[in-house]
Amino acid sequence: MNEPFVNGRCIIFRTNRRALMVALAVVAAGVLCLVAATTSVGPQPFVTIGMAMTGLGLLAANAIVRFFTWPAQASGEVRADGRGIELDGALVLPRERAARGFMRSVAGQSPRVRIVGPHDEILLEIETPNRKAARALLRATDLDTEAVVARFTLTHHVLGKTWTVIGLSWLPMIVGGSVMFGVSTVIEHLGGSEVVTMTASIATLVTLALGALLLYRWSRVQLVIGRDGVHLKSFGRRRYIAHGQIERLRRWPQKENSRSTGAMSEGFNLVLRSGETIALRTLAQRLRHGEAQKDFIFREAQAALADHRKTEGTRLSTLDRGDRTAADWVRDLRGIGGGAQAGHRSAAAPLDDLWTMLEDPRTEVEQRAASAVALAASGHANAGQRIRLLSRATANPALQSAFEAAADDDIERLEEAMAAIDEPSESA
Repeated sequence: MNEPFVNGRCIIFRTNRRALMVALAVVAAGVLCLVAATTSVGPQPFVTIGMAMTGLGLLAANAIVRFFTWPAQASGEVRADGRGIELDGALVLPRERAARGFMRSVAGQSPRVRIVGPHDEILLEIETPNRKAARALLRATDLDTEAVVARFTLTHHVLGKTWTVIGLSWLPMIVGGSVMFGVSTVIEHLGGSEVVTMTASIATLVTLALGALLLYRWSRVQLVIGRDGVHLKSFGRRRYIAHGQIERLRRWPQKENSRSTGAMSEGFNLVLRSGETIALRTLAQRLRHGEAQKDFIFREAQAALADHRKTEGTRLSTLDRGDRTAADWVRDLRGIGGGAQAGHRSAAAPLDDLWTMLEDPRTEVEQRAASAVALAASGHANAGQRIRLLSRATANPALQSAFEAAADDDIERLEEAMAAIDEPSESA
C-alpha cells in the first residue's frame, strides 16, 4: 500500500453557473428567432436567416462556456490515498471518479498535479511544494502512469485541419437551409398549413444538428496509452498496437499557428515496423489543457515506448497454451499457481517469477494473462488487488478483461477472456 500524501493546496474546477445560463439564453434566443421567422412572414425567405442565427447562437454559447467558466479555488490541507482526495478532512474526489493524473508546470508557480476523469474532463488541480511532492501524490492515489493508462480524446487528423473545420462548420448550414427550403416548399405545395410547415422545418433543423453532433463525436480518436501498448478507437473501429510493433514516433514539422501560440508541432505519427504510419493530431487536446507548446501526449507515448525497450520480457514455457482448450488452459494454470504436481503442464512455478512476468509490460500478452490466472489461484495475500491495479495500466482490452476476471476469480468469465487472448484485434 502506497504512503498517503498530506500537503498542498487544492484548486477545484467548477462550471460557472452564470455563464451557463447566458449560454442557454443565447441558444434560446436563436431558436426563438427561427420560430418568429417561420411563423410571422413565412418560411421561404427567412428559413436560412433563422438557421444562421441559431447556428451563431450555438457557437456563441460554446465560446462562453469554454472561455468564461472560471474555476472556483479552495485552499487547505490536502490528503490523498487509495480512497481519493480530501480537503481539510472532507472527501472532494473519490478515487473511482479519477482516470489519471499528471504533473504540469506553470511559469512562476509551484508544480501542479492535474487530475482528469474518464472523458478527459478536468476534475481538480493540486498545487504542491515541489516536484517530489507531486510525484508522491500521484503514487498515493495510484494515478501515475505506471499504475493507470493515459486516455486522450483527439480530433481526427483530417477533420482537424483548418480549412476542413471551416468547411464543415458552414456545410450543415448550407445543406440544412437547402433541405428546409425544399421541405417547406413541398408542404406548402401540398396545401399544408403554416404550422405544419414550421414544425417540419424545425424538426429537420434539429435532425441535422443532432446528425452533425453524432458524426463529430463518432469521428473523434480515443487514444489509450498503456505500459504494454496503445489502443485506438475512431469511427467505431478499435485497434490495439503493442509497443513491440512500433518502430518509432515521429513529430510533425512545426508551423506557425497564431501570434499567441507561435510555431509548434500539431501532432505526431506512429511509425510501425510494418511500414504503416498512423497520424495523431494532439493540438486541440493541448490547447484545452493550456499546454499548446508542450506535447504531453507525445511525451507520454515516448516514455511508454522507451520504458518498454529497456529490456526484453521473460517467459515460461509451462504457461503456453499450446493446443489446449481455454477451459483446460485455465484449469492447468490454476494448478500451477496452487502448486499442483499433476504432470509437467501443472508443475509449480516460483511465485517471484510469475509476479515479475505479470508486472513487466514487455512480457508477451499470453504469458502475462497466464501469470495472472496462476497467481489469482496461488493464495498469495492481496493477489487479486494487485492484479486489479495492473488491469488499469494495460491498454490491451483482451488482457484487461483477463486481469479483471482473474482478480474476481470468475472462472466462466476467465475462460472467455483467455479464449480471446489469441484472437487478432480489429484493424483500424
